[in-house]
Amino acid sequence: MINAYDFDKTIYDGDSSIDFYFFCLKRNKRILLCLPVQILVFLLYIFKIKNKTYFKEKAFSFLKKIDNVDQYVDDFWKENLFKIKPWYLKQKEKFDLIISASPEFLLKPLEKILNVHVIATKVDKHTGEFKSKNCMGIEKVNRYKKEYPKREMNRFYSDSIKNDRQALEYAKEAYLVNKNNIKKINMKNIKNEKMPILIRIFLLIFTFVFASFIIGIIFNNKTVLSVATTKNNIIAFILVFLLFPLVYLGINNINSNKKKKFIVYTILGIIFIILQILVLYFAKNNPGWDWKVVYESAKNFAIGNMDGINYNYFSTFPNNKYLFVIEAILFKILNYFHLLKYSLVATHVLNLIVVDISAILTILTIKKLFGNKNILCAMILILLSSAFYLYLPVFYTDTLALPIPIAILCCYVYIRDMKYDRKKIFLSILIGILAVIGIKIKFTCVIMLIAIIVDVLFRFKFNQNIKTMGIIILTMICSFSFLRLVENHIDFFKATKTGALPYSHWIMMGLYEYPSNVEGKDYIGVYNAKLYNYTYSLGTRENMIKGHIKKIKEKMKSYKVTGYISFLYRKALFTWGDGTFHGSRTISENKIMEKNIVQEIICSDGKYFSIYYIKDTGLIIFLYFSIVVSAITAFVKKTNDCNVVYIALFGLIVFLSLWESSARYLVHYVPIIIVASIPGIDALFCKIRKTKTF
Repeated sequence: MINAYDFDKTIYDGDSSIDFYFFCLKRNKRILLCLPVQILVFLLYIFKIKNKTYFKEKAFSFLKKIDNVDQYVDDFWKENLFKIKPWYLKQKEKFDLIISASPEFLLKPLEKILNVHVIATKVDKHTGEFKSKNCMGIEKVNRYKKEYPKREMNRFYSDSIKNDRQALEYAKEAYLVNKNNIKKINMKNIKNEKMPILIRIFLLIFTFVFASFIIGIIFNNKTVLSVATTKNNIIAFILVFLLFPLVYLGINNINSNKKKKFIVYTILGIIFIILQILVLYFAKNNPGWDWKVVYESAKNFAIGNMDGINYNYFSTFPNNKYLFVIEAILFKILNYFHLLKYSLVATHVLNLIVVDISAILTILTIKKLFGNKNILCAMILILLSSAFYLYLPVFYTDTLALPIPIAILCCYVYIRDMKYDRKKIFLSILIGILAVIGIKIKFTCVIMLIAIIVDVLFRFKFNQNIKTMGIIILTMICSFSFLRLVENHIDFFKATKTGALPYSHWIMMGLYEYPSNVEGKDYIGVYNAKLYNYTYSLGTRENMIKGHIKKIKEKMKSYKVTGYISFLYRKALFTWGDGTFHGSRTISENKIMEKNIVQEIICSDGKYFSIYYIKDTGLIIFLYFSIVVSAITAFVKKTNDCNVVYIALFGLIVFLSLWESSARYLVHYVPIIIVASIPGIDALFCKIRKTKTF
């Protein structure tokens, strides 16, 4: 057990950094030369144009004027040691820890003087530049966990709940210090004013929505592929649930051993790739449906047969133009080397690369948000999720867009608290480029960017991030302008410029349901050939929009309010309840190989598919259950770290409720679903992680 103390105004009577500045100023008047810059930066900090780290770096720039900093520090403590408060000296213990935002070089001598350990901000004593994050807020907890991974914090003393809330919550006992008065406090009873009321309301709604998904999937699964009974769904969920105590015991076992970590991560990575290759080889597909049109058009382009490009299709469905461009470039390269006969294999390899990049980005994002301890948990979820396997034989926008939302999120969590430098500018530009690419490939990728903007607004950091937002928006404008310029000079884009179906077509289609070929199951809000033909029967675009509005009004009138709410719930269950994300059905339609054991397991017409589907249903219920726990934890603890993920998922729910929908449209957001589940899983099983290793 370790007792930890904040330093300034807690056990030290004053602010040691300010005292040290004036101590140095008395000895060295050249320090005054830094004052104009320090005042300017202070004003920038006050008006939230610059962050605290930037301000403190400039404040400590006076160190450049000092030749022998170590001597100054030693002399400082000879004069100021009396400011250590008597109450602390009376209760001081051997293993006490001082953890402070003050510079490490300034507090380090206290380790010998007071016989304590010091954790503080690493600052270059010659330049004032920060070599670590400012050791305040959550960083105090992070540094403590890194320094003492197996030892709990018994007590934490601080003069400020606002500045040290996370450390006070982390310790078994929390004490508030006011000069020489020490008061034990219960952090559960102290409100955190940082979370706006709108976010709290949103979290309640978000929790209710996913809780309703869980109930619907277990007791009334609307997906066409659903072969499980309520009993089987519950058993599958329990089995997946019981897997994770073992995962957390595994985290205990490898957490402090780099060699074990490497071995375990390597084995899991190899298993993952082997499973992917098995699916690719034994369940490989010939191109079908829309993919077939794009694939054959790209092959015709590669051999110079421009008449073989289905221009009419790309005019009607412009969302697949950039899929065509990617395949056309790939096949052109293959044709140049006389390898076009391997075009299907090339799409499989490219698909494998894209999907594995998504998996890596998911792990990196989770590592940044929740620490190294959750990497194993993330790898297990990825290993179990069908989204990383079933669409490998099908090179379409579902997998091509898979890395985009998670890449945008990954960049955002890295720059969120980063000081404004070249790296932050680069990542901001990258977010803008990724958003544009995502919009061109699959429009729903933009929801991740919108979620980021909302998160910035509600974290009260818009002023600090206004430059970042400006760079992202400017990059998007430049990227769209560049692509428009390029498209205006390419014959393919000229020939497919007009003819896209009005947006009203997809909204209309999203309102209908019709019987499937599975008894008792309906297609709800999905693509409907009859409605597609109806749209084309209307002739002009103007007539199409009028016809769609008429149909929408008629359908809404027939539903009424309660009927429409019931329809939206059925549609949501149809879309969000399929743990295979319609992948098993998709790869069953155009199989190349004769039936084999892999197909029998993962294809919807397979002999053992019911077992595989029940596994996926158990996993999707577990993920949604963990997301509910995550949101409740965020609501109770008033934490904002993961709200951007919840906002993105809620935005996707709203969009797919209004638009033509399919479980397939969730594939590129599966990494986001996994990220959203991690805080909940950690909350459920963290006590296991804190036990002794076996």
